[in-house]
Amino acid sequence: MITDQKTPTDLRYELAQKEGVPPYMWVPPETLPLVLTNNERLRIAEGEPYSTQQEWETAMAAFSSHCEAPRHFETGPNQDHGNPGQGRLTKTPHPFSDFSHKHPETASASERDLDRERFQRLELAYDWVMCRTYKLLSNLNSAATEVDKDKQKRDYEVARTNYLDFIRNLDNHEPQEKKGEVNPAKCLGYGKVVRWVYIDPIIQEIQGKNVITGVTIVLEWNPHSSSSGIPVQHP
Repeated sequence: MITDQKTPTDLRYELAQKEGVPPYMWVPPETLPLVLTNNERLRIAEGEPYSTQQEWETAMAAFSSHCEAPRHFETGPNQDHGNPGQGRLTKTPHPFSDFSHKHPETASASERDLDRERFQRLELAYDWVMCRTYKLLSNLNSAATEVDKDKQKRDYEVARTNYLDFIRNLDNHEPQEKKGEVNPAKCLGYGKVVRWVYIDPIIQEIQGKNVITGVTIVLEWNPHSSSSGIPVQHP
């Protein structure tokens, strides 16, 4: 039977089209409240879901501390080659640095050794994308729980715009520095080195407010992917 009634999938697709982001990407609603989700999974790397609230709070505090720690960035491509004698990169790579590599499961030992620096760049860039996502989603939560209605509206519009600008930039595979589309310190420009990114938040009702309690992030490099589940700061 044909019906004119739109499904949640239809509405999500229309909103993604309107905002200029991939149709599979989560988009915050134009106005609060955030829409509750049915996905209850929450994983850290390859670990199991949290079994207690205390485990979740401990993980959230640890991840928040990690993301707020001082971070150093390359100001141009391929500047960081690690500490002498250690070979460990110390700076978040510039989006135009060399990330090329063989798939780790098919590369030979000698190829993996040659690609070690590039794999470290992948690791550092992915960590920065996770932390930036965490911060932007936390800002949405701060707005969602603001008690002053006028301030809540203003804060939500700013937080939503910043999040949308971020995911649009990740979908830009030819970012241009002269247009302000490349800035490692703002996590801009990494769409150049990824095929696609998927951000799937968990939204639950906490103390009468719909907030993001966690998020799954999948980043597809070429030719492999990185994925994690992280907790998100909320009241």
